[in-house]
Amino acid sequence: MNQRNLLFTFLAVLFCAVALTSGSYAQSTVEPVFHVVHVRVKPEAMREFETLVKTELLPAFKKSGGTSLQAWATTNFGEAFEYYFVRQVEGIGDFDQPHYLIKALGEKGAEELRQKIRRMCVSQHQFMLNRKVALSWMPNASYQPKVAVLTRATIANGRTDEYEKYVKENTTPVVAKTSAKGYRISRVGLGGNASEYFSLLMFDSYAEIEAYPAAIRKARTEAGLSIIPAGLLTESVSIVLRYVPELSVTPAPQQAAK
Repeated sequence: MNQRNLLFTFLAVLFCAVALTSGSYAQSTVEPVFHVVHVRVKPEAMREFETLVKTELLPAFKKSGGTSLQAWATTNFGEAFEYYFVRQVEGIGDFDQPHYLIKALGEKGAEELRQKIRRMCVSQHQFMLNRKVALSWMPNASYQPKVAVLTRATIANGRTDEYEKYVKENTTPVVAKTSAKGYRISRVGLGGNASEYFSLLMFDSYAEIEAYPAAIRKARTEAGLSIIPAGLLTESVSIVLRYVPELSVTPAPQQAAK
């Protein structure tokens, strides 16, 4: 499997902060933007890498003012020893400012930490994701992800509008009737292929993942919806990720006004 073509995460994400909207279908036309760091770690360095993230990287992220970072790791299906770190940004203009490691540790401290990370990694890949809010179905804001199926879909040249229309009409309306707990879909931006979309189906268990294909077919049939047109996708690759709460930063719950 070619990992550079795979472009993975919610470190998503992969993994990075992910704004979850409560309720069913999001109504906002604003498309949140996420910065994804996909890391392939040396197998023998996995435990050391996770310890470094917990004891040095996350404290620096919080010290710089960061409040939300999601970490995901491959599990069982997909290349092993991969992590995706995902945080929401205002836009690429954010990168005119010093990196959060520099804000927290200074130039020298940030470079020392980066050197530690580099020694543990096979590769690092960074890219942007533009969340398609109108195509997504979001869980309640208090929901904590557990496992997810991440699918990278490459769309035929010139047919991205057709693909988004298909998803909006034939997947988003019925995904809530399946075993999925949430559905996020994003288009790849800078750092990747703009003809690619990443969809993240969230579940509580592998049993729910197994039940999903039959459930989505049944929901589409009952609603009179169609399957995806032939030739619309040139490639579709799915892997399973686990959410890693100990490597993530969760926003503090908002206090109700008194």
